[in-house]
Amino acid sequence: MIAEDGFVAVAPSNLKFTLLSALIIGILVMQTLVGFRKGNYFTPFMPYPMYSTAHFAGERLDVSHKVFAVEADGTRREINAARDLNVDFWRFERRFVARLMQARFDEAAPFLKVVIARYPATVAVEVDNYPMIITRDGPRRKPVQTIVRIRRDQINEAIQ
Repeated sequence: MIAEDGFVAVAPSNLKFTLLSALIIGILVMQTLVGFRKGNYFTPFMPYPMYSTAHFAGERLDVSHKVFAVEADGTRREINAARDLNVDFWRFERRFVARLMQARFDEAAPFLKVVIARYPATVAVEVDNYPMIITRDGPRRKPVQTIVRIRRDQINEAIQ
């Protein structure tokens, strides 16, 4: 219905219906966009497993990583994301572990400073990978691997 001033008049019940419909369409559009992007860029809209990449028998999956501060006597102290670095899992993995694995130590410098301050006897930082392999009988654990070792001189150079 068109009012005398030329605007479309919307009845209160129609307005409620229109707003609810717009909200539903918005949610569906955002959820569709998530399917085309990797990562958590559209939080709280999440990529569901049906959008994941397929994995086949014999393929190795990097399930988790642990970072250790290694002392001269061989003692390994696990660096905990929440306790030691005061960050969540995703920041730990993406901003610290991934940068260490890519040898971009200067970008991990803020985290490395905290590690050295907390564990001053550190002579190296190691990243361990806890992989799994896909088999016909389902996923199986593989042996733990140290995939990155950063010496203290490399750490000092990065945090300078």
